Amino acid sequence: MNPENAAREALDRIGDGGEPFSTREFATELGCRPDAAVTNLEALAERGVVKGKELPSGNRVWWRDGDRERNDDSQFHSLVEEVEEYAIFMLDPDGYIATWNKGAEKIKGYTAEEVIGEHFSKFYTEADAEAGVPEHHREIAAERGRTEYEGYRVRKDGTRFWANVVITALWTDDGELRGFTKVTRDMTERRATKQRLKEERDLIEQALETVPVGIAVVRSDGTFVRANSRVTDRLGIEESKLDRYTVQSWDLYDEDDESIPPDDRPFARVAETGDPVVDFRCQFHLEGEGRRWLSMNVAPIDDGDGIDRLVYAIDDITEQKKRTDQLLRERNQTERLLETSPVGIYVQDADGEILLANRRAQELLGLSEEELREKSDDAEWRILDANGEPLADGESPAERVHATGETVYDEEIAIEKPDGERLWLSISAGPVYGPDGELERVISTGEDITDLKQREHELERRRSELETELSEILGRVSDAFFALDDDWRFTHVNDRAEDILPESGEAVLERRFWDVLPTTTETAMWEEFHAAMDTQEPTNFELNDERLGIWIEMNAYPSETGLSVYFHDITDRKERERRLEQFASIVSHDLRNPLSIAQMYLAEAEMNGRESDFEEVKRAHERMERIIRNLLRMAQNKETAIEPNDVPLSSVVERAWNHVKTFDATLSVEDAMPTVLADEDRLRTVFENLFRNAVEHGGEDVAVRVGALSDGFFVEDDGTGIPPDERSEVFDYGHTSGNGTGYGLTIVTECVEDHGWEIDVTESSSGGARFEIRGVTEGSTRTRPR
Repeated sequence: MNPENAAREALDRIGDGGEPFSTREFATELGCRPDAAVTNLEALAERGVVKGKELPSGNRVWWRDGDRERNDDSQFHSLVEEVEEYAIFMLDPDGYIATWNKGAEKIKGYTAEEVIGEHFSKFYTEADAEAGVPEHHREIAAERGRTEYEGYRVRKDGTRFWANVVITALWTDDGELRGFTKVTRDMTERRATKQRLKEERDLIEQALETVPVGIAVVRSDGTFVRANSRVTDRLGIEESKLDRYTVQSWDLYDEDDESIPPDDRPFARVAETGDPVVDFRCQFHLEGEGRRWLSMNVAPIDDGDGIDRLVYAIDDITEQKKRTDQLLRERNQTERLLETSPVGIYVQDADGEILLANRRAQELLGLSEEELREKSDDAEWRILDANGEPLADGESPAERVHATGETVYDEEIAIEKPDGERLWLSISAGPVYGPDGELERVISTGEDITDLKQREHELERRRSELETELSEILGRVSDAFFALDDDWRFTHVNDRAEDILPESGEAVLERRFWDVLPTTTETAMWEEFHAAMDTQEPTNFELNDERLGIWIEMNAYPSETGLSVYFHDITDRKERERRLEQFASIVSHDLRNPLSIAQMYLAEAEMNGRESDFEEVKRAHERMERIIRNLLRMAQNKETAIEPNDVPLSSVVERAWNHVKTFDATLSVEDAMPTVLADEDRLRTVFENLFRNAVEHGGEDVAVRVGALSDGFFVEDDGTGIPPDERSEVFDYGHTSGNGTGYGLTIVTECVEDHGWEIDVTESSSGGARFEIRGVTEGSTRTRPR
């Protein structure tokens, strides 16, 4: 049988496409030595049939790559692989990862190729890993068969998430530990929700304890569910003994000190009618303090099946009752003072009828007391709120006092007369209770603030105009701008600043700068801003914002009221400065070759008298001049338009090779090289630098080969090659691992990108370096690159 077919049949006998296997297992199935098994597996890997990875223990693990017909067990593994809500994977007995499903990739951020063969401790936090937590969990699972726990885990990007983890040990029929299954759920959102609910519950508990009235919840049988400390303190009982009482356990008394029957109390009335009871006033005997007056508001909680619970709001109004009695005693004196007050005062009875208006009130309205009584309900006299909007019925200060019995202080209203004139007043209104505790009168005072309101409106209008003008000015400022007050709070942010700040302008206004950008408190920005405010001198400085990955220039202008800051992105300028600093090194690198050629021909011409060599010198100097222009363009970061034409690759390759000092190096070029659409000078620069790179790093006798690709071309050599871990860096400025300066491949990259092509480096068939340039347009199409 063909060896490859035998290897494939052995592979099929091992298991499904997702299950890993060892070299020894494959050798046993194939019936050969382990080294022969490795040879067969590596051949299958080259054909894309299998993949392999070496474990830290030195052993290698293999698995099938690709789809094939699977049995029921493999179909189960396929289902596991497709699960995205859970990370499900297997570990070998030592804790190294053997399988990886889509859920694991989604939750943890790693692909299967990145983690298979890695130890599962890489998902633990650094502190847990150092404390041996992963191994402890593995040992528990091996000992008990299964373990479940929660804790923080780390994703590929370094972020942490709260995870629920189950590790289950797997055993062979012979009782040998085969490995483990590990199932991980991302519990971050659930944990946050649980924490948020706890915080809300704690907030409610705290609110109940801080409200200035007693709050209690009772069941339909009158027993207490809970009560805040104001209730237990007022009732004179311990909170722990609250369940021994009901709302009917205490005697309540009315105004005449008569006991109130249970059926007339709020609990019975709400339970019977389902309607809330508001401001139920009664007396309560508190041991050691005597009688206290209480005001109760009781409302039902109906869960749809009837009243399940009731909420009590209990306020001690003893002091208020004393004040009411005092007011009653002072009523006569008060009425005597009304007439002589410099403030407008009028008195209404419990029905809202005007009983008295002092002289100042009559002067303000231009009406006699009798006329005031007649026009008290005249619709042509409108009452407006502080914003100039009509007040709804029952919303005037006096009406609210009538409705609630609560005093209103310093409320601004306007009275609009029939002729349209508005009188602005600052109104205070308060209740007066009779001996029976019923509202008897409402006294309102009004102070004329018309002139003050007019000045206020004018100032507000001017402020609005100035803010509009300022916003328009700031909107036209080309730089990003923000302003801070003397407490470092944002007062203005223009649109350009919003692109750089971490939050929108609306979100940061009135917040302190150091709270919005807390990481700046230990930076030069902190020092510069504070120095500017301390000295009242402007400051200018530059900083590298790592959060945004840009350089910023800041200009800060202090004043006694705050700081105005203008700033803009100077990353391009910094990049140009960096390029200019590297320019001298690049020039010395790229000009060395044409100067060497020129010197060589001059020397030979001088020795042999061959004037024809001067033509080569001239061409070398012309080439040097082109290089200088290209380097200047690169250093100044200018986008110079290229002029593509049909260029035969074979002729450019030959001329480029002649311009490189090749020693004993050899060049081979494929026969059918295409014609491409390119800038000939820059294309020759690409080949010259790639040839020079091959000679510098591959040796003077290196063999260089140029060939065509389906969408480009390649240059490869048989030199020492480039290590895989350095390939991503070889195109960076100044990178070098040999005799060169490290700028040749940077120039190649510039030329390639100017054409809109792409370049990559890999290993050649002979072990050297292979540079592939793709995305190349063939000639005669006349399609311009970007």
